[in-house]
Amino acid sequence: MDILMQAVITKEVPGVPGTDVAGEAYEKCLQKIGRVARPDTKITISYPEKSSFILHSYYGAFLNNAAVIEGAIQAEKEGYDAVIICCYTDPGLQELREVLEIPVVGLAEPSMAIATMLGRSFAIIAPIKEFVPIYERNLRLYGFEDRAIRQQPIRPLDLPPTANRFERYLRFFEDPYSDLIPQFEGVAKSCVDDGAEVVIAGCGAIGPALTMADYATVGETGCPVIDPVSVAIKMAELLVDLRRAGGLSKSKVLAYRPLPEFMMQGIRKNFGLE
Repeated sequence: MDILMQAVITKEVPGVPGTDVAGEAYEKCLQKIGRVARPDTKITISYPEKSSFILHSYYGAFLNNAAVIEGAIQAEKEGYDAVIICCYTDPGLQELREVLEIPVVGLAEPSMAIATMLGRSFAIIAPIKEFVPIYERNLRLYGFEDRAIRQQPIRPLDLPPTANRFERYLRFFEDPYSDLIPQFEGVAKSCVDDGAEVVIAGCGAIGPALTMADYATVGETGCPVIDPVSVAIKMAELLVDLRRAGGLSKSKVLAYRPLPEFMMQGIRKNFGLE
């Protein structure tokens, strides 16, 4: 089984010439895939040609999504069995489910679904406060608002601006117990105090860093911590298996019904994509 993990940013961070900080962080994620994916699953990371790096901006995300979507469209043409969008904002998820036949999995939606199976209520920890409105939107969109804690269900860490944030992500993988875990656990315990029975690490880098450090519960509380990348991998495998075994695939009744091929080709040609 071949799964594409579609990155949402380019490898190099603007303003930091000669570095591959973001890409290096993603490659670190792959080091823990063997602990999650099946032996017959091959996961490949693909980076977009361009990136705005500002995914908490609606306009920045709008421009960025075009590159993410094109990368996933190319993946289906190349024969991949599924696509994982490696960002907790789930950029381009609805659009890709319309245009692709293979399963498309985000990070937020499956992690919330799994959280409802592990506990009565959950909370999400975001990397920065700017992501909170987007996470709140997706919480409502996916229909899980009633399963989240009532008081501030999405709580942010206090990370630095974009470029420095990627450098810090890399340090999370190198030494999570001195940098990431103390801050994460402090926020997570406040969620537990307010009723959370499950906590989701709402980030495509922070979740794997916690998994690599074997951090699976919030201190001594007994509250499980969900790594959304691990969940997305297993969900992608499941959807591929169901498609292969019994033909179960996306609905084409309305929301994800693709445009006629001639119309799709015309639109793409008009935008210089064919």
